[in-house]
Amino acid sequence: MSPVPPPLPVTFRPYLARRVLLGLAVVVTAAIGFVTAMLPSATAAGGFSTGDRLAMVAFAVLVLAGLWLLDRPRIRADESGLEVTNVFRRRRLEWAEVVAVSLRPGDPWLVLDLDDGTTLAAMGVQTSDGERARVAAEQVTALVVARSATARDD
Repeated sequence: MSPVPPPLPVTFRPYLARRVLLGLAVVVTAAIGFVTAMLPSATAAGGFSTGDRLAMVAFAVLVLAGLWLLDRPRIRADESGLEVTNVFRRRRLEWAEVVAVSLRPGDPWLVLDLDDGTTLAAMGVQTSDGERARVAAEQVTALVVARSATARDD
């Protein structure tokens, strides 16, 4: 029995990776905030100046920006197609462009086969999520099957 496609619009995001990234963001912010507050003040004999403290805050902002980039992956499905957002790039696909969806053992994330013969990694569904990833892959597959057939008939 094939799975029923979920109602649109729907967004698929990694679960485990987002929790780890959120934890890292909290730890980095707390650690750098604590260290910055505990640094000895600048004196004639040494210590840390306001510029040193600002540099630590700037470092924290850079680390948090990197974590934010890693948190971007998602797959958003709506009536007109899929929007695949990975770490650095976003690509909009019409339903008819997607030929197949696969999540094979050993693949880190979902792979979309496109009508031009290429593939597109869709990091919004990651195998590290286990059963949740398998269900999401089945739902994306069901959407592609249902919507691609309709789009090709038009």
